[in-house]
Amino acid sequence: MWLNSGTRFVFPSEFSKTKREIHVDGEIFIDVAHNPETPFIVHAQEIHISVQGTSFNIKAYRDETQRTVVLVEGKVKIETEHHQMIELSPNEKIDVAGRNISRETVDVSEFISWKNGILVLKKTPISDIFKQIGRYYNIQFKEISNVALGDRTYSGKLFLSESLNNSAKDRKSVV
Repeated sequence: MWLNSGTRFVFPSEFSKTKREIHVDGEIFIDVAHNPETPFIVHAQEIHISVQGTSFNIKAYRDETQRTVVLVEGKVKIETEHHQMIELSPNEKIDVAGRNISRETVDVSEFISWKNGILVLKKTPISDIFKQIGRYYNIQFKEISNVALGDRTYSGKLFLSESLNNSAKDRKSVV
């Protein structure tokens, strides 16, 4: 299991014999061993994910309205707070915002590269990039009211260093 910056993760000291349940506020990548006798359930804000043996990414920060699940391999079943049921196959992503659900086939590397210290950007609005960088380094960017950050998008890779204090020659970025 990998936890992204700003993530709160709650789990019991010992799982019960009938089910394994965790609670997530933030983003995690998780690889779950298959065990049909004890299902694995992830509660992430208003969605509940039932997991067969699989690996997947969940992004469900409390301060964001959209919840995202990306399946790398295996199978997951998702139930929303409105009792909508969705089953994902590998390389599928689902976004849930209230009753609105969108599903698409994706390149999963864009959504799981953060665990390797890389942000893969594909036509990503600069406002989203600043939010991800801010969360990673636990900083906030000052909002400039006369600049429309959501209007511009960027593609490329951003290699994240361990701290903002690293020298410029140690930082790598490709756009």
